[in-house]
Amino acid sequence: HKGTAFKFKDYAPAIFRRLREVFHIDTADYLVALCNTQADGHNALRIMGTPGKSGSLFFFSNDMRFIVKTLPKREALLLREILPQYFQHVKQNPGTYLPRFYGLHRWKPEYGRNVRFVVMNNVFATNLAIHRRFDLKGSTLGRNASASDKAKGYRCILKDNDLMDSGFRLKLGQERKKAFLDQIRSDCHLLMSLKIMDYSLLVGVHMREHGNHTKSGPEDHAIPTMHRPPSGIDHLDGPEDMEIGNPGVYNPHGVEGISDTDENSYVGERYFVGIIDILMLYTRRKKLERIWKTTMEGDGASSQPPAKYAIRFCKFLEGITE
Repeated sequence: HKGTAFKFKDYAPAIFRRLREVFHIDTADYLVALCNTQADGHNALRIMGTPGKSGSLFFFSNDMRFIVKTLPKREALLLREILPQYFQHVKQNPGTYLPRFYGLHRWKPEYGRNVRFVVMNNVFATNLAIHRRFDLKGSTLGRNASASDKAKGYRCILKDNDLMDSGFRLKLGQERKKAFLDQIRSDCHLLMSLKIMDYSLLVGVHMREHGNHTKSGPEDHAIPTMHRPPSGIDHLDGPEDMEIGNPGVYNPHGVEGISDTDENSYVGERYFVGIIDILMLYTRRKKLERIWKTTMEGDGASSQPPAKYAIRFCKFLEGITE
């Protein structure tokens, strides 16, 4: 390769190879998606416009199936610590909504710092436009998108209070609602047992009445490139063109919304759902944060003990699902 020398470390390669097998990820396709230089000379990875609140950087593979996220050392250590329990859980729960971790690595340039990063699934790996996005924790304190965020239009990530104000509901029908909530409870039970909290449910909504275009400002724009995986995926004219999706199994192409009174009646929405940000322990700092926020602003703070967090999270999702 051209460039300065560097060191590369592959953490727990045998376990992650087994995980990729469980997730039906072909190793050759995986490497091509992440490593190949494109025909025009550009790198296979595309960086997300702005880093997350944690300061982590996000990159998308060229086919948009994979996300590469940089991690602080403490989160990389936590992922390695929970790998045995995580591996058993995903084997026993093929429909899990937890992040699908495919690899954990470290890169160190000759005269630079260590950069740790994880490769995982992209919840929104679809060429369908995502017209609404929600990041849901089940808490109320400070859980509103800012005015500047809302000015982004369809690209805005709305939060718990925004969802409640809008009256939006996940319309799955009674049988599929039960399958969805059963899997969420199973996932939360694992996180609770690992003393993990502060995770979110990421929800993307494709609204068929709006077509495959979004409006992110004063002008209409075509689908953002992050919603364009290879051809052949998600070319929908109507729900009959694709399975409606069972929330009890993994649905990378989303789950079709149906009426809670007539399960043969489609509501014109498709949901893309996954739990994110699961590498946060209930540490002493989080305990102090909870005490401070509860004292000053009430009991709606996001930071809660793992058991209480999981119960509140599941109860909130049950309340917004029909």
